[in-house]
Amino acid sequence: MVAVDGSTDETSNGVALCSLHHDAMDKSLVSFNARYQVEVSSSALVDLGTRKLLGGHKEFQANLKPAILLPADKRDYPNKRFIDRGREVRSWQA
Repeated sequence: MVAVDGSTDETSNGVALCSLHHDAMDKSLVSFNARYQVEVSSSALVDLGTRKLLGGHKEFQANLKPAILLPADKRDYPNKRFIDRGREVRSWQA
């Protein structure tokens, strides 16, 4: 996360996302792990259900890829240290 103190704007500290997935990631609904596998937060879904905001979640989940697409150059792959830090900052809970 570039916005976090001590962070960096190098390419290995970011992923390109559309606004829908960017918001979902910022709200800790989705994330990806150090193996680049996409995950959906069960605890965030429970919270959305409690607030009666689950409309469309099944379609949203059905359209997620199992893993993020990686750039051609391995030097640009998301750095595992940055992935872990981003999940920590967002208080990621599976």
